[in-house]
Amino acid sequence: MHPLHNTIAEAIDNGTSLTVKDLREMRAASRKAITGYKGFFWAGIAVLNAILWIPMPFDKALLISLAVVLMAAAIIVPILGLRKHQKILALLEASTSAPKPKNASEAGKAYIERVRKEGRSFVIAEFEVLEGSRTGEVVS
Repeated sequence: MHPLHNTIAEAIDNGTSLTVKDLREMRAASRKAITGYKGFFWAGIAVLNAILWIPMPFDKALLISLAVVLMAAAIIVPILGLRKHQKILALLEASTSAPKPKNASEAGKAYIERVRKEGRSFVIAEFEVLEGSRTGEVVS
């Protein structure tokens, strides 16, 4: 289960709903993280180029080893982080349809009513949690 699904399930269990402000903050945090991972990648590439092309008084084998490790870190870390935060952004997109109350548990039905009273659309993660709340499993 994704941590975002856990957050929504906790809100349902606590009798509260995620506000528009909460959703915007989560989207902003993921966008900021994506920008940070992209910056990490480009910083790694810049340092890699500096190691390879600027003459330094170190052993060439040491510099190449350092460059290989740096290149691996500059590629692997951002890929993992980007996947995570792009998944969060996808789950926070507005759903085209609202979940059906008949498919939700009693707490889920109350959650649906609270969100409708707030006048906001449901996000995909809420839809998945609410559709699976009757069976106890999240639809993914």
